[in-house]
Amino acid sequence: MAGERIKKNIDAAVGIATNSIEKSSRIVESAGEVLKGNVAQGVGGIVKSATDIATYATSSGIQIATQNMADAHHDVAEAADLVADRIDDRRK
Repeated sequence: MAGERIKKNIDAAVGIATNSIEKSSRIVESAGEVLKGNVAQGVGGIVKSATDIATYATSSGIQIATQNMADAHHDVAEAADLVADRIDDRRK
């Protein structure tokens, strides 16, 4: 169970990094526009790409945290059930 959770977290982190790299290339392109004199277009592209990176990373981070919390809740519930079963067995 923990191994699966770790793999999912790593896959999600790779997805965030991949998205960030793709958007970063757009930032570089937009910086090139600024250097060519297209300041408004270039700055607009930089802001949009940076915002896209932050939005995707935040959204993905929330999904990871939410799933981890749900998995942890499930694990705790299972552990509590096992303890309760053992207590019941000893009382018999």
